[in-house]
Amino acid sequence: MAMKKPATILRIHPAALEEAEAATEWYRRRSVRAAGMFLDELDRTIDRIGDQIQSRSRGTVPRRGEVWWVRLDPTQGSEISKSRPCLILSSGILNERRRTVVVVALSSSPKASPPLLVPVQCGGRDVVAVTDQIRAVSKERLEQCMGALSPEHLEAVEQGVREVLELD
Repeated sequence: MAMKKPATILRIHPAALEEAEAATEWYRRRSVRAAGMFLDELDRTIDRIGDQIQSRSRGTVPRRGEVWWVRLDPTQGSEISKSRPCLILSSGILNERRRTVVVVALSSSPKASPPLLVPVQCGGRDVVAVTDQIRAVSKERLEQCMGALSPEHLEAVEQGVREVLELD
C-alpha cells in the first residue's frame, strides 16, 4: 500500500505544504550550519588555549643548569628583587610536569663569599649565585634563556645550597 502525501491526509493546500517543506529544509540546513559554526569555534578555542599554555612555558622546558632572566617582583622584605638572571636548580622531570621551577638568583654586585655567594661565570661575566635566595617561581616569570652554567660551576652552586640548607 502506497503512502499518501500529508496534503491528502490532512487536506492541506498544496502551496502551504510546499512552504512548510521549504521552511523545514531551511531550518535543517540552518541547524547543520550552526552546528558546523559551533564546532569551528570550539576548534579555535581549543587552539587558543593550547597556544596560551605553550606561551606560558615559553614553548620549551627549562633545564637544570640553565640560566634564565626571571621577573622576581613583587617581593617582600629582604627577598632579592627585579628581573635578573637565575639558575634553574629543579630536576628535568619536575620542570616538565610542574608549572613552577626552583631557581637561585644570580647577582653581579657582591663579592664571592662561599657558601652564601658562590662565584660562577654567566654570559662571559663573573657573577655570584646567592644560595640563600632559593625560590620556586612560576614558569610565567621566565623571560629568556641566557645559556647554561658549566658542570663545575653548577656543582659549586649545588654544594653551596647543600651547606646553606645543612643537607650534608
